Amino acid sequence: MGTGDDYIYYGKNEFKGINRGNQLVVKKRIEISEILEPKYKFVEKKLFSEYYLITIERFKNVVQKRIDDRIYMIKNNEVAEGSTS
Repeated sequence: MGTGDDYIYYGKNEFKGINRGNQLVVKKRIEISEILEPKYKFVEKKLFSEYYLITIERFKNVVQKRIDDRIYMIKNNEVAEGSTS
């Protein structure tokens, strides 16, 4: 998959302007049920994907974090002793 030595990687999509370098913020319009004007407002919406890449073979069967419980189960097809999952 790559040359890194970790077993789990995190990534996310971010869009930045080519000319100014500012990050694109997507907003959605929501209706306000109150009678006050305006009858809607715009709020930030998390639209872009986030990814986890897991290389099972590199996992050493040592559970140190909550996500390691799940990786252990995927790799070994059983629940680790003392698992909280």
